[in-house]
Amino acid sequence: MLAVKGWLLTEEFRFDEALPLLLRATKLNPNDAASHRFLGNLYDRCAQPSEAMNHFSAAAQPRSDGFHLARVPLHGASSISANTPRPPAACTRARELDPDEHVGPLTTAWIARAQGKTDEAMQWIDAARKLQPQDTYLADQKIELLLDAGTNRRSAR
Repeated sequence: MLAVKGWLLTEEFRFDEALPLLLRATKLNPNDAASHRFLGNLYDRCAQPSEAMNHFSAAAQPRSDGFHLARVPLHGASSISANTPRPPAACTRARELDPDEHVGPLTTAWIARAQGKTDEAMQWIDAARKLQPQDTYLADQKIELLLDAGTNRRSAR
């Protein structure tokens, strides 16, 4: 019940209310991939990419029952490789195999963002938006990146 209420509150952008519920749900059940994914989304929307990547990675862990969420492995791949010098081969290969699909560029943007490469992340988000111009989630990703970049620039002063 905690998890479902947290998921709903996250979808309603009521992050302050969702966060404690989702944290408690994942504490009670560390294998709750869906709640980890929602926590990843929540932290990403709050411009906390490191925390987001931690939860996307937790969501991507193999389960004894074989359960996993369809796109979570891409999030997990970006989390695991956030400290590597270049995006994982999986993202490059995904972009090569299906150049009309926006997930490859979007995941590459997340990796660049986690590495602190704001300009590169922006280029990949723009590439994803060209492939899916009506996708409001991609517009949201760009706004979050711009807000995060502005916050980081002010912090550096």
